[in-house]
Amino acid sequence: ECALADKAGNTSFVFVNEAPGYSGLKERVYDFEVTKTVISVDVRRLDDVLSGQKVGFIKIDCEGAEFLVMRGALNILKTHRPIVSFESGDASLLNYDYVAGAIYDFWVELNYSITSLDGRKHSREEFVSANAAQQYWDYVAWPQTY
Repeated sequence: ECALADKAGNTSFVFVNEAPGYSGLKERVYDFEVTKTVISVDVRRLDDVLSGQKVGFIKIDCEGAEFLVMRGALNILKTHRPIVSFESGDASLLNYDYVAGAIYDFWVELNYSITSLDGRKHSREEFVSANAAQQYWDYVAWPQTY
């Protein structure tokens, strides 16, 4: 039992009492009035949790911390080149020190392309705009051939 991020250790975690699915490492914009409880959790990197295992697909949905999980899975992404489904939207990124453009750039540097779940390929500008408008919440990162 742990949270995933780009560094191992211990951190605070915001538990949303009325909607546990909105819980995460930081507060986000909520759709309704909520009460929160801050708890302490262990944090690990996905590269360490799945060390030595072949990975073909990853699904990331952690209320804004997706980019932290991606960075903590860098070895897996470079070695196994899995398809990655992830959530992204500015309402979740509000309290993190990165923006949608950094997420897009991360994937491009790894030679991945980004599509929405409907299969529409996104340029950087389209991805950033869609995140700001909450046009899509779910995306897929596809490894490109070399």
